[in-house]
Amino acid sequence: MECPEGMRGRVLQVVDGETALEEVGRFDHLTYWLHDAAPSGTDRLAKSLAWLELARVLHAPVDPAEVDREVLAAGASRAAPQDAPVAVGEA
Repeated sequence: MECPEGMRGRVLQVVDGETALEEVGRFDHLTYWLHDAAPSGTDRLAKSLAWLELARVLHAPVDPAEVDREVLAAGASRAAPQDAPVAVGEA
């Protein structure tokens, strides 16, 4: 399994008794297994890694001009054609 894009795992080791950690390695792929089942996309580890990507997207900077363009484009694609009949009556 690959680490999410832009992220790497770190292997840490305790130093100075129990007060500090030192990086002793890095990785961008990992292998995991379950005791009694084959790994799947619904496992907690897979979900947590997917959540990291979702969090990155949700917290990314937003360009207001780009949002305006997308809203206008979405509104234009949902608009009824000019010559479409309009229903009149009770809702």
